[in-house]
Amino acid sequence: AGIAFRERRYVEPASDSAFLYYQSVLAQAPDNGESLEGMQRLAAIMDQRLQSALAERRFDDAATALAQLALMRPDDLGSEATATRIVEGQIAAALDAARIDRASQLLQQATLARTLPEDRAKHWREEVVRRQGGTQANQLAALLSARISEGKLVEPAGDSARDYLAKLTRLAPNTRTQAAASRKLGLAFLQNAQLASAQRQTAEAERWLAEARAVGVTPVADLAAAPGASATTDTTSTAPASRPPPPARTSPTRRRSPRRSSSAWSMPARS
Repeated sequence: AGIAFRERRYVEPASDSAFLYYQSVLAQAPDNGESLEGMQRLAAIMDQRLQSALAERRFDDAATALAQLALMRPDDLGSEATATRIVEGQIAAALDAARIDRASQLLQQATLARTLPEDRAKHWREEVVRRQGGTQANQLAALLSARISEGKLVEPAGDSARDYLAKLTRLAPNTRTQAAASRKLGLAFLQNAQLASAQRQTAEAERWLAEARAVGVTPVADLAAAPGASATTDTTSTAPASRPPPPARTSPTRRRSPRRSSSAWSMPARS
């Protein structure tokens, strides 16, 4: 045990560590002074590792150090609060890294081990559900954008931009992601309406305008923002056609007398 300690084989390798040797001696002789002192020194080293890992937010390393420290100090009352801090840090780090499955696993383990108080466990369950919804919403928004770029606005059934918007609306209604996706699809509908109108396909244009209205995009307000919008007239506008300008007014001219020559309007010559 002393050799392993001097060589800093404190807990690893597990089959040839100072901890293993001290533990083996204490199992046979619980009052062995050298092993008790050695175990205390090991516990102090593990505690330093634990505090360092916590300070640097290396929560996985902290969890390992705490587990080892618990074997050396089984009666440490402060370990429960530390365990709660560690598992919350692990869950938060997993969520920040978008590792939803990892966060769910940690939460389940903590719940079974009763590491988290009920109110904190409830908080993290709600947060995991919220993050799951956000991840799925982003995936649906990406699929919607892809179908728009492919021109698959309403077909094929089940795999169109309109279908993915419907799923996104059910999953995350009244969110920024859903609102942005609705507007993006609505503008694509308006662009198709413009093209149909330019080709004098009135029924087709009306169909696309109806699709735009269904997703909350109003043609008159948003037509100018549609991709490829031009100066063509909006067929949905109710503004009256412009009237032809009135004829220009001309100033009256004097009619010349047929009995007088043009010189009559000139100044008389001096004698």
